[in-house]
Amino acid sequence: MSHATALGCSVLRCLAVATVALPLSAMLWRYCFSSQAGWRRRLATAAAVAPLFVPDLLIGFTYRLTSARLLHSDVGTELLYAGLLLLRVTGLQVVARLLLPVPAGSLEAMHSWRLLNDGTRAWAWQWVRLNILGRYRAAVVAWLAGSLLCFQEFETAALVQINQLPVVWTVWLFDAFAAGEPLSLSLQHVAWAMGFQLLLLSPALVLLRAAGSGAAGGLAVTGAVDAGAVGGRAAGSGRSIERSLSVLVLLAVVTAAVLIPVWTSSGQIVSGLALLWQQGTLLSRIGQVLQSVVTSVLAAVLALWICRDLVGRGVLSLLFLSLGLCGSLVLSLVMLAFFQLPIIRVVYDTYIPMVATQTLWLLPRAWLLLMLLRVLADSESLHSAGLLLASADAGVSRTARVTLWRLGRIRWLLAVSLLTHWSFWDVSIVSLLRPVQFEPVVTRLYNEMHYGRTDTLIAMTVLSVVMPFCLALLAGLLMYALPFRRLGRSDTWGETRE
Repeated sequence: MSHATALGCSVLRCLAVATVALPLSAMLWRYCFSSQAGWRRRLATAAAVAPLFVPDLLIGFTYRLTSARLLHSDVGTELLYAGLLLLRVTGLQVVARLLLPVPAGSLEAMHSWRLLNDGTRAWAWQWVRLNILGRYRAAVVAWLAGSLLCFQEFETAALVQINQLPVVWTVWLFDAFAAGEPLSLSLQHVAWAMGFQLLLLSPALVLLRAAGSGAAGGLAVTGAVDAGAVGGRAAGSGRSIERSLSVLVLLAVVTAAVLIPVWTSSGQIVSGLALLWQQGTLLSRIGQVLQSVVTSVLAAVLALWICRDLVGRGVLSLLFLSLGLCGSLVLSLVMLAFFQLPIIRVVYDTYIPMVATQTLWLLPRAWLLLMLLRVLADSESLHSAGLLLASADAGVSRTARVTLWRLGRIRWLLAVSLLTHWSFWDVSIVSLLRPVQFEPVVTRLYNEMHYGRTDTLIAMTVLSVVMPFCLALLAGLLMYALPFRRLGRSDTWGETRE
């Protein structure tokens, strides 16, 4: 099978999946905003975006047997893989709609355009600008982001064994490279894929840049206005059928992406842990997970630190963010060639290539999280809360402490935890750029999954899921227990410093 065939199939698949997901994400977005109760809105939003946080390895391993034994046709395998992609793409599009709500002035601008319309070509172009940068901006960005995510996907396709017809270009490229294809030829194949990704990235970046700071502020201010408007329209028009359908879709998403993977693996956890203990390898496996967590945390902190300085840098920030948006497999191959250059080859078999590539890949995600933190963390509130820490009233001081925790440290802890999660479970970067003396737990899981479902494999997977969560919880308790400084001005980290 040629590279052109694999690339063509992947392009058609990503465009189709992103298009199908668009009305689903719009329906779920309206349902999230039409839920009047705060807990119901948060629960619906969490269910819609849950597939974004379920590891690809867990999804691929769960449905690997379905692909191998239950489906014996190319069409069935394609539908299974497209359905798994649809879960994640829909969640991403919901996030895009939440971050980029419809500007409050879009309807007024369109009404003014209709009143002033004289039918000329200039007015037609103005209609395009008002819609693309106005009420359709979120939908266009969501469609482009979903297409890009679907086009870059690798881990699930590899585990579900999409390596013939149907085919995925990332799996085709990785298999060819693993079979001995020269790196220079692999990079030539990457160039064609990069061209298509730039076609998706360019308009998305233009729309986000045109949105300016209003897109970031929309989540906190405009989004609330739109939420009430959407909720009122939904309640007033009696769209009970759409709400019922939204509930069914959310239940299907949670069942397919969360409940089935957890249920199919829960029965072998205890026996797998007991077997690891009997073999005397439990402590070594725990150490392997901890090593992977440490390198992922380092990449996450570096990405946040770099993005903190990139905010407001214009072209420079877009350049660094574009590198991360190219996908982990493409970025890994490019960095693999970079670190084989004679000048820097001395650091090739170290942790530097792996951590540096993970950091670049996390940059766009870190930028997004940093943008949200800057919007939601009000510097004046942080400063006022810092001053209230000096109050002699224990209740006032306690309230100030909780305020600083909620507006500052907890947000950065969540940012580091999310970035660590994404870096920890990515297979492409660590499999191509890890040093010889280091075996990340995710590559070990990936290799052992080829031998089928075993008790020890399930136990290691559970350790890989539970241990980072417990470490994040412990870090949160320690950060909450650390004293806050009482005097000074607010900084961007949600603390006060003298």
